[in-house]
Amino acid sequence: LGGKYCPIGADKHRGIVYLKKSSELERTVYLVQHVAGVDPPVEDCDDGQYMLRAADPEADVVQVDKGHVQLRGEVLVCLDQDFAKTAASGTNTLAALSTTSCPAPNVSASM
Repeated sequence: LGGKYCPIGADKHRGIVYLKKSSELERTVYLVQHVAGVDPPVEDCDDGQYMLRAADPEADVVQVDKGHVQLRGEVLVCLDQDFAKTAASGTNTLAALSTTSCPAPNVSASM
């Protein structure tokens, strides 16, 4: 789950949506804030707490140009309240949040 999470745009309810892309679908993960009343209840995840969600291309709706993101992939983990501060500052050992967009992952045939 660790790695570099890049901003893909903003959702009108949860703010910036981050994505860690991978050439392997099961390793593609979103980092978003849990929003009570918008998201279904998630055990041990409070309103405003960041969570990592697996990508689910069949069910996810990602329209950042309209400020609309609905993620239906599995919630992998809810992160503590200090996560965003430490990830943005580079002091988090799990992940780093990029402040700019990131290049597409290398998915060449040689991988």
